[in-house]
Amino acid sequence: MNDIAFIFTYDSYLRASLPIAAYFRDRGFTPRFFLYAVDSGEAQIAKTRSDMGDALPPIESITTLETLLTPDNLSKTDALFFAFGGPLLRTALRDFHAAAHNTTQRPTVISLYPGIRAPGQIEGFAARAASDIVLFNNHDDFDEYADFCADAGVSAENGILFGLPAFSNNRQHQRAHPPTDTKNIWFIDQAELPRKTAQKKHLAQKLVTLAQHNPDKTLTILMKNAPGFTSAHTTKRPIDAAIKRHCRGNVPKNLRFLAGPVAQVFENADLCIAISSTVAMECMTLGIPAALIKDFGISLELGNGHYRHSGCMMMLDELINGAVPQTNSTWANRHLLHINDNLPLLEERIMAEKMAGATLLAQAATLEKHVRAQRRAEITALPPAQRLFAIGRKTLGFLKRRLARGIT
Repeated sequence: MNDIAFIFTYDSYLRASLPIAAYFRDRGFTPRFFLYAVDSGEAQIAKTRSDMGDALPPIESITTLETLLTPDNLSKTDALFFAFGGPLLRTALRDFHAAAHNTTQRPTVISLYPGIRAPGQIEGFAARAASDIVLFNNHDDFDEYADFCADAGVSAENGILFGLPAFSNNRQHQRAHPPTDTKNIWFIDQAELPRKTAQKKHLAQKLVTLAQHNPDKTLTILMKNAPGFTSAHTTKRPIDAAIKRHCRGNVPKNLRFLAGPVAQVFENADLCIAISSTVAMECMTLGIPAALIKDFGISLELGNGHYRHSGCMMMLDELINGAVPQTNSTWANRHLLHINDNLPLLEERIMAEKMAGATLLAQAATLEKHVRAQRRAEITALPPAQRLFAIGRKTLGFLKRRLARGIT
């Protein structure tokens, strides 16, 4: 058969899929790419295509998985990579196993993470658990999955410690020597972070101060939301607007706003600053110092717990005063993993005998119950006022999801 399909929803998942596809193409497989068109996916891929040009493979847009899950297609495919997450993935895995139940030969189904997974984000484990293979980007995620499965009494054998595919996309940007000066500083905007207005104002003020205190350096804000750029995440409080308000229109000459491909960072940055972006880790693998700001604390909401022991979490005031982050080598050995050594293992597991779909679905159901029980316990342990707020927020989220699906 030698046919592999990558089904993805956003550009970050596509970028994670490309180096895996390249390996299998070299091994004689035929990779196919399908954009599962939800939300702003189409526009994101159009932007990605303009950034990557000929490097981007042919992509077919689909609005349903039905055509891919026919018995004929399933029998001709060695592996299906479901490169998306959340409720959409849970539903897709259930549909896949239902469609594959009566086939004599089905493909191996694989799920993955496109970048950083925040510690404690256990819902993603349950969403992926019905996959034959779950690819993990680092030791901590892999170990947390094993512990979570053990607590729930199910097997974690479908997990593979794999590495972060994004690292393989950046080899051409590898520098012979790390930067010796920090003349080009890049801040990676994450549209939805920080979420609070006061925090966004603080961030704007400190970035302006960083530029003002270093007139011989250039501070570039790589915009997530900019004219002509579509993101999966949007904000009503863009950082450029916050900065311009703080400066009353008089933005320092050495502070600029840019959109476009993230490759600009790898080619030009002497120092990368972010809140929790995967781009920071990519810079680390290229020898570019990266700082993760901790002015707003460390939390699941910020997604920066991943960097807690990296040695790179700093206050913006430290950066303003000239401090340069130094990555902790022990942390780096556990988190900055390349996929190269593990691609043969993935191929071996794809071709191996698969667990029954019903067993995988049962394991996923058990993990979903375990997630709900754990979240209930967390809410119960809160003080009364916080507990009421948490219940209200959870209920509101549930109702929003039902309305989005047209359920009343």
